[in-house]
Amino acid sequence: MQIPLLSLGLFIFATGQTAIDEIQRKTSYRYGTGNAIGVLPTLQFLGQDNDTMTLPGVLYPEITDRPIVLDELRDIANTGQSYALLGGDGTYFGLWKITDIEETRKYLLPDGTPRKIEFSLNPRQQAHRRPSTPTADGRPRQLHDPLPKKRNRHSGHLPATSADPRTGLSRQWH
Repeated sequence: MQIPLLSLGLFIFATGQTAIDEIQRKTSYRYGTGNAIGVLPTLQFLGQDNDTMTLPGVLYPEITDRPIVLDELRDIANTGQSYALLGGDGTYFGLWKITDIEETRKYLLPDGTPRKIEFSLNPRQQAHRRPSTPTADGRPRQLHDPLPKKRNRHSGHLPATSADPRTGLSRQWH
């Protein structure tokens, strides 16, 4: 019986076919630096960076009969799309894009067929929301800040025209 370990979109990593050995997740944070003479540079926290994962695994083509699985993963990566990453226990990791696929073929038969294929898949987390718009005074919007709303007080709908705050030009909504 095959047990699902992880899925990326509709691609399922499961025991007995495309088994991954472990899940390594790396969370990084971004900092800007400010240099001054005679002191260490100061660090300004800019926020969390995209998480990355490393999913190493092994294929035995003689047993699994699926040596083309890495080509399927390359096809998924070539779409450039983000896919939901789900753990076998139901954990939702967010949307991810495949950025690297490494493959090592070992123990080659006389015709070049590998008896063992080691691989490593490296997805990178995709931002799941668009960047927030700054407040009127230019600072980044915080969770407690109200969102700007321009509503027609009579109908509760957005006005037919509004000015773009960056350019001052008016837009018409259809």
